[in-house]
Amino acid sequence: MGRKRSGARVLGPYQRADGRFALLLKGPPVPGSKGEEWFYFSTLKEANRAKTDMEAGLRSAEAMTLEDAIGEYQDHLRTLGRKESTIEEAGHRLRPLLKIVGGEALVEQLNRRHIEKRLAGLPAVDSRRGTLARICAFCEWAITVGYLRHDPTKDIEVEGLRKKGKPTLTRTEARRLDELLWRSARTGNVEEQEKAVAIIVLLYCALREAELLRLQVRDLDMDSAPAVISVERWGKTRKALRDMEVPGELADLLRARTQGKPLDAWVWPSEDSETGHREKTWILKGVKAFCRAAGVQVICPQGLRATHARLSREAGATAHVIAHQLGHTDTKVTTGSYIGTDADEAQKSRSALKVLQGGRADG
Repeated sequence: MGRKRSGARVLGPYQRADGRFALLLKGPPVPGSKGEEWFYFSTLKEANRAKTDMEAGLRSAEAMTLEDAIGEYQDHLRTLGRKESTIEEAGHRLRPLLKIVGGEALVEQLNRRHIEKRLAGLPAVDSRRGTLARICAFCEWAITVGYLRHDPTKDIEVEGLRKKGKPTLTRTEARRLDELLWRSARTGNVEEQEKAVAIIVLLYCALREAELLRLQVRDLDMDSAPAVISVERWGKTRKALRDMEVPGELADLLRARTQGKPLDAWVWPSEDSETGHREKTWILKGVKAFCRAAGVQVICPQGLRATHARLSREAGATAHVIAHQLGHTDTKVTTGSYIGTDADEAQKSRSALKVLQGGRADG
């Protein structure tokens, strides 16, 4: 199966309407032919096994360039059903390797020096852990398919989010920023009001940027008591609805923004965007601008989520509750990167102090 043609590629598998899976062998066009050949399989496992066999026959491991391997790796993630955002993240973290090693360089030439050079070029140490994790996953896949004989990421250690946590605002900083946001949401110009309301939602509801910007009118129930925002995403591999309560004053602002709009309208629309809603750069620049105006340390939207998590912990919320607020399927992510491992223990300590002062532990 699979003809050894120079420059040929195997695309797929693609699931057909009848439930079968198809592979497309695509090569350079020849006279009288498009250079395409289809193969069909009854199960996804059979299709993936056949694809591996076909690729092994089409190109040897010694001839695989880094650029082509990264492209195939992203196709591999798609076949696993990974979310498009995850695939884009993987490509974003791997593409810079091409600038160091060279796109035409063979995968086997990838070594530890290249990876360390890539990590050293990052602007902040807090970004390195995620980049290294994606490079490690790529190298593991390359070894599995036979494009790489040794693991160049072995023994590389960096300080990352897992050890340092995420940047957050102190209580005083959070109050100063909150006061400025509410003042701008009520008295600022139209553009300033829109950004202020969006950032308040981030701070109070701990949404991800994408979750915030993709909110539609149908996701907001401002007439219930309490008002809630429903978010249809939970982690990167699992979907579910989670409801976030909205304070009354914020509910009034959101109600005014969405009143009279159809259910499928974006809450943060944009005529300049292909998607129809605001892009991440809009909210990122807004958060930084308001931080500077409030005179607090400049953080990113992710820092607002971390601030929400830390303040929730200090108010007595458990790790499981905070994990639900942040949309984490595993509390290990919440405790490891956001609130620390002592969240539940700190709550028990507060309960003990209440008992000592004559109160009830469950009060």
